[in-house]
Amino acid sequence: MRRFQGVAASLFACACVAGCGKTTALVDGAVAADSNTADGNTTADATPSGDVTVTTYSRCCTEKWKTLEPDIQVVSIQPNGSPGPKGTTDATGKTTLSGVLQGASVTAAYPLDGGGYQLVTMAGVKPGDNLVFGDIYSPSATGGTGAVTINFPAVAAATTIYAYYACNGSTQVAGGATTSIQLGINCDLPTTNVLLVATDDSAQVIATGVVKGVTFTDTQTGTLASWNPVTANTFTESMTGAFDDVAEIDFAAQTVADGVAGDQVMSYQSGYGYVSQPSGTATVMTTVGPGDRIFAYATLRPTLQVGNKEVYAALAPTATSVTFDEPALPWLTPFNVSSAAEAATWFTIGKGPYDGTVAFLQWCRNDGGEGCTNSYWNLVIPPGTTTLAWSNTPPAEIAAYVPVDTDNVTGSLQLVDLSSANGFDDLRNTPEWQITCPYCATQDGELPTGSTLADGGEGGFVGHQLRVERQRMRQTLAHVESALRTAR
Repeated sequence: MRRFQGVAASLFACACVAGCGKTTALVDGAVAADSNTADGNTTADATPSGDVTVTTYSRCCTEKWKTLEPDIQVVSIQPNGSPGPKGTTDATGKTTLSGVLQGASVTAAYPLDGGGYQLVTMAGVKPGDNLVFGDIYSPSATGGTGAVTINFPAVAAATTIYAYYACNGSTQVAGGATTSIQLGINCDLPTTNVLLVATDDSAQVIATGVVKGVTFTDTQTGTLASWNPVTANTFTESMTGAFDDVAEIDFAAQTVADGVAGDQVMSYQSGYGYVSQPSGTATVMTTVGPGDRIFAYATLRPTLQVGNKEVYAALAPTATSVTFDEPALPWLTPFNVSSAAEAATWFTIGKGPYDGTVAFLQWCRNDGGEGCTNSYWNLVIPPGTTTLAWSNTPPAEIAAYVPVDTDNVTGSLQLVDLSSANGFDDLRNTPEWQITCPYCATQDGELPTGSTLADGGEGGFVGHQLRVERQRMRQTLAHVESALRTAR
């Protein structure tokens, strides 16, 4: 395996960087589909222009997921670094930018409660693109009162009964003769599905069940007619491949129940196992109970000082096995971010194909007092890029949103190869939440089996971990701000 130098991505100016290939506005858009080979062509061709449509959906965590979001500012930067067309999304969450040049970048700026912005940038766009921005999350656990009772047949061999429900709600009761459990109403949704899991004194899953469409208001009830019994070690997870530079493969399987009314799925990770120093075919036997689907995934942990790779599968609730191919995309080194240099760098090791790279930046700007204001930036860029640079003197259209050299910018990185995409052209026209968290989108059943991801190792997060941590932080901030407003 070898390292690829790739290209540099300059956010606001077109300038050649020694040894880094071609630099364009944000990134060079003319990269071969589904390749991590950089485009080294620096000849100025006649550049096509046309319309790019942008649709903005909601972000974590105050509204229901997939709510169309109006009044979001959208700006474009042409490939030479000059301002391009801009717009504001209408009541349907849409705006069309006319006259966008091929290779431009398009950025949506979502204002955050308490100040700051969540920026989303799609690089290397082409006329005719339909960009879809938005987060994947469960609603904040606020606004509900009271309790709902779920009744079920007793499970004599159960030590614990777990219930998972809307807005990340969960609770548990002792098993044995118990025949009901109460759910605290933690958000304003009309209904919820409920995932029930029974475990024995070894924490082994012995039964599962899903109750659909429970009215999520005080004093309401729902009933599980019968449990689905689960037999230990009847689910097989395997991976085939050469396994060069792989120290360990971790396998996991979850019972998943769909949410309703804008809520996300509920899941219980009941099966897991690992294989050290794999060779040929790696196989483990795990235990997972039926729900609406089984979500299985495998994590490859390398012998190198780089990040992990993951591959995901959404399976029928009655599935008894899954076999993964070894992920082909490269290993990814840690993400090095320098606020002073206004740049971030990384390397890929290996030549496997992937659809694109996602960079997650964040910073906290001093507000002049003792606090600071958080901002976040998700950037989707073509494969082959290994340097990301931004300027302290950006165009006026975007200057208010982006970091300056006095901000402490940190970040993480991931390579993605989606089962629904065939190269960067397809990736650009995929909803943002699927690109930033293929784990979540496969678990939800939106993405078919086979998406893969490589993370940046120490200092970074795998996509789903990053999403969860950000969501928790924003929910905490929202609760604090709400309490302060009430106190005033």
